[in-house]
Amino acid sequence: TRTHGHQESILLKADPQEEYAYVFADSFVLSYNLFTKKVIQSFNNTFFDENVETFIPKAVDLTNELAIVTGYSPYQRFDLHLWKIYPIQLRPKMASLCPVSNASSIIDNIIRMGKSDQTPKNRNYGMSVSIDPSGRFTAFGSTLLNIVRIYKISDNKNCARGNVTFGTIRPNIGSNMQDIGFGRSIAWLDDKGTLAVLVYKSTNQTWSESEIYVFKNISTNSNIVDAQPDFILPNNQQTLAPLPKASFLFILAHANNLLILRNDHKYLYVPATEAGNLPTLIDSWKCHACIMRLKPCVSGSYKDAPGVGPCTVCPPGLRNPGYRPSVHCQACNLTSFCPRGASNEVNLNDFLSYNQTFSYPNSPIIDNYDDLLILNFLNIDHTIHCIVASPLFWAALAIVCCFIIWLIMCLVKMRRINVMDTHRKRIKYVLKKFDLFGEGKHWIGGLISFVILFLIMFSCWFAYDYFHSYPIETAKTYRALCKNNQMNTKFSNGLQVPLPAADGTLWKIFEMLNHQNLTMTVYLINTRTLCDNIIVERLRYRGTPQLLKIKGCNLSNIYPVVSFSVDLYTHTENIQVTINGPHFIGAVRLCLYGPQLIEDTLSGIHRLRELDVCNLFYTENQTIGLTTNFNVRLIKVINITEPLKGNDRIIFDGRWAPTTKYVDDLSDELYFEKDGQYLRYASHTTKFILRFKEETYFLENIQSPIIRLQALVFHTLLFFSLIIEIVS
Repeated sequence: TRTHGHQESILLKADPQEEYAYVFADSFVLSYNLFTKKVIQSFNNTFFDENVETFIPKAVDLTNELAIVTGYSPYQRFDLHLWKIYPIQLRPKMASLCPVSNASSIIDNIIRMGKSDQTPKNRNYGMSVSIDPSGRFTAFGSTLLNIVRIYKISDNKNCARGNVTFGTIRPNIGSNMQDIGFGRSIAWLDDKGTLAVLVYKSTNQTWSESEIYVFKNISTNSNIVDAQPDFILPNNQQTLAPLPKASFLFILAHANNLLILRNDHKYLYVPATEAGNLPTLIDSWKCHACIMRLKPCVSGSYKDAPGVGPCTVCPPGLRNPGYRPSVHCQACNLTSFCPRGASNEVNLNDFLSYNQTFSYPNSPIIDNYDDLLILNFLNIDHTIHCIVASPLFWAALAIVCCFIIWLIMCLVKMRRINVMDTHRKRIKYVLKKFDLFGEGKHWIGGLISFVILFLIMFSCWFAYDYFHSYPIETAKTYRALCKNNQMNTKFSNGLQVPLPAADGTLWKIFEMLNHQNLTMTVYLINTRTLCDNIIVERLRYRGTPQLLKIKGCNLSNIYPVVSFSVDLYTHTENIQVTINGPHFIGAVRLCLYGPQLIEDTLSGIHRLRELDVCNLFYTENQTIGLTTNFNVRLIKVINITEPLKGNDRIIFDGRWAPTTKYVDDLSDELYFEKDGQYLRYASHTTKFILRFKEETYFLENIQSPIIRLQALVFHTLLFFSLIIEIVS
């Protein structure tokens, strides 16, 4: 430098055997023997290209025999800088293999490069180069263009026009993220085409201000435009904690291991761990040379090959509890719930949805008690229970018994059996006393009276049973399981708007519903996330979110299920549940609970029913999405039970009928398929947002008896008299 003066750029690199060092500067190039400590060769600024007066080298990589240098060269006519790539022979003597300009299309560079006073001196507009360990490919990165181009070494050495690009990698980013510094530094991790690309300005700055995109099989795939990385460092399994956030300046790779230089003067070494483990643990944030230590794959994931990246999610039907290194996932029972990312087998029958609110049945078609009495005699079911409960059966049985008695009486008389004749006369005397229709003249009338007595008894039984079949909530009727069972209840229902009523009978139950304290319980199914990683917040329209206290958080001893509860302040909350960490979630179950309350007033009995409902959500064979929105609609249901007896009071039953639906997609599988599977590991949180809302209308159900006690007694007596009149 004392000979050639100020240099815009100086690059120094030693060969892999550490025998020679090479210097590439603006105005000179030299080789230096590290053992003899002597300069072997030295050249001026025309070494690279005879037709180029000035070439500013920005990046270099080399093997023992070949160096690839890339940089900028001024284009005076348009006051621009062009991207140049030069292959350099190192042994036996240094020589530029393409002394004539071999830059890509001038038009392509003019459109893309920008003004000369911006490009070479701006550190954000850097360049990088890396030679594949197999010696077949070279990768070039340009942060100005946000691209990485792949060339074959043979095309570089043969001075192919434009160097014949093998492939180009452009990050799949939005239009507002053009200056992210993609390609600031690049490194081949192995000879199988695994390329690490430094992105200086991270699009996700949760853990670091920079990221490293890792692409696999680059050397075997020429169709790599807008390629998606296989994974990104850092990610939710490799967060770099407890190190503070910083930018990455440079990366180096050797034998699948990665070294990162940060702008806080720390070196981060990411070793290629064995299959079943991943590098993730850092001892202290105070380290200068920080080493990531291995840890077994998290539950629901596996790693079948050595490397610096995270573990991969288990496919559907496979599981990994996560207690030890996992090279592959274990097979699940075919009948168990085992989606993608499963920690273990789960029986979903233990976590089913259930509801407390059902629609009222329709009012019976026949609501005339006289018709029901007749229908009760003619109706018969085929089950033993209902046959025994049928009056027709017992009437037929009584007729058969009477026929048998009549037959015996006739046989005794015809055969003149003296021994039985005395008994026959006594029975005949008794039957005449029971003759209700012939005024004691005929003993046959007594038999018929017994049949009529059976019919009357069963009519009384039916009247009693029918009377006590109201209301349906407490009905205990013997005929409940029989076909065409008739209840002493008629129904009416409809949606109502809570308008002011003259008597104000409904306002008490409304008030009780509005003041019912609700508790939400969340079940995270098939996951091993920790309770310390769960945060529940109340989102407010003004101000910062309010942290809610979590109650009863625990991990089940039977299944990989985490459950916790929070109290809701109001019925119109916006609740956000945040689960930090890399764990996958197979299903979520949302439950609401509210205590019951009974108040007795002059206007009636007001009963606030206990709320206990649960809803299970999952997508077959997939994990729950990174952010899922749920709408919870609360509908008031008012059941009004009118009194059965004159001195009874009206009963108002109130309960909430929640309806929970998720918005958009429950799983992010389509998102991952479109934008890249690496995004599955890029997010540090899984969020559920629940929006509670009370509907302005309410559902009113009214049940009233078809017949009350006085009318029932009167119509039953009329039916008795009708039977007696018909028979007589």
